[in-house]
Amino acid sequence: MAQSQCMDIFSIHGKLDQRLEEIKAQVTKVGDYQLTMYMRDGFLAEALRRASELGQRDLADRIEIYLVSTLKTDTVKGFPKYIRDGSTEVYLVTLSSGTLAVFKPDPQYWVIDSKKENLYLSNSHAEVASYELSRMFGLQTVPATVMRTIDGKTGSLQVFVQGQQFFVNSRPLVEKVLQDAIDLHIFDYLIRNSDRNEKNILIGGNMLWAIDNGSSFHSQSLSVMAPKFKDLAIEQMSVAFLANLRATTPGVIRKVLEKYPNQSVVEEIILRRGEILRAANSLSMSDK
Repeated sequence: MAQSQCMDIFSIHGKLDQRLEEIKAQVTKVGDYQLTMYMRDGFLAEALRRASELGQRDLADRIEIYLVSTLKTDTVKGFPKYIRDGSTEVYLVTLSSGTLAVFKPDPQYWVIDSKKENLYLSNSHAEVASYELSRMFGLQTVPATVMRTIDGKTGSLQVFVQGQQFFVNSRPLVEKVLQDAIDLHIFDYLIRNSDRNEKNILIGGNMLWAIDNGSSFHSQSLSVMAPKFKDLAIEQMSVAFLANLRATTPGVIRKVLEKYPNQSVVEEIILRRGEILRAANSLSMSDK
């Protein structure tokens, strides 16, 4: 997605049901079985990535616009279902459109008092910023995520994605998934994600998903578990990721993340971007 399109995605409005019917009609014209099945079963994040794989950029953009709008505005059906008791509280939410999403309220709303010592681990701003920045860099591994208030609690709402946790996935990883994993490791370095363990990576078919990004966007002193520069396989990062990293200027990054509460963290991301680009340029020169 072009940078201007991605920046405008969060301000487009319209009737969700009408948009969905238009998207389904366009999917029918494409005639791809996998894409059709994803749309039929309501797996919009997967449909988005499949459309991108097929080179259907307009369709992919329309699906993403619809998906983000749905997460932001569609009404919640029934009651959120509590699904996990880990470092954060997590709920499965069903929207009126049938879209499933994962809601993570901010720590001040947690009902488990013993978790209060882990306040820095759950950060809805980081969840949303991880998605927005990843799209700026052309990555699709972070599912669409927005800020949302549900039942009086404010937190992050992320579209539900299919997949097995990395450590229980028994099938050999395809080349595309391996490339996504390399790019994700570099992205995690950029955002200082200190909690990218095997439970926070899902593998679904030939798609890798990076979930639970709330332990990102902290200052360096709070990110001791984040990836180290010396461990990055910069020479193996995808051509597309490197090109988008070069094209996304510091000014664009500041614009995308202008609402992030701690702007010093944003400046650190810009510095790390420069560090990666210098290393990539050095590698490129050494190959000549």
